[in-house]
Amino acid sequence: MQDIQLYVGGTNNITYRYEIRKVDDAFSVRIFNVINKVHKEVGSKSLRFVSAHDVIDECTSHYRRHAEGFRGFLRGLMMR
Repeated sequence: MQDIQLYVGGTNNITYRYEIRKVDDAFSVRIFNVINKVHKEVGSKSLRFVSAHDVIDECTSHYRRHAEGFRGFLRGLMMR
């Protein structure tokens, strides 16, 4: 696997970019929040002994957790 960049977005204009790099038996993932074409690094993660497919699943899961959390926050504000 070569180094890849994965963009995931769509919900509430939230987009994340994931830089995935394989080093030996581990994947290094840097996480960026993309706001108005500005990429701000918000975290990183290291995953060992998993497949590339598992890494992509983890990235999309991270996106869903954050996008749904934001949506719930907005819903709570609108109910007040």
